[in-house]
Amino acid sequence: MMWNTIQTQVQQGIATLNFNRPYSLNSFNRQMHEEVQQVLKIWNTDPDIRVIVIRGNGRAFSAGQDLKNVPDS
Repeated sequence: MMWNTIQTQVQQGIATLNFNRPYSLNSFNRQMHEEVQQVLKIWNTDPDIRVIVIRGNGRAFSAGQDLKNVPDS
């Protein structure tokens, strides 16, 4: 499956999830949050996955919430 804000790979029981918004220090926007939830749901049902590694592309793991993408309260 293709994602816009994350990259995934599964090999020999090891699932790797890379946050892929390096231009924003991998800060979370709505789309990234939804994609991470979707892939974790899929992996949760796969009995062959033994471990999940989460990484960030670029120079930061994650800067947290993307403040440019916060809904008005």
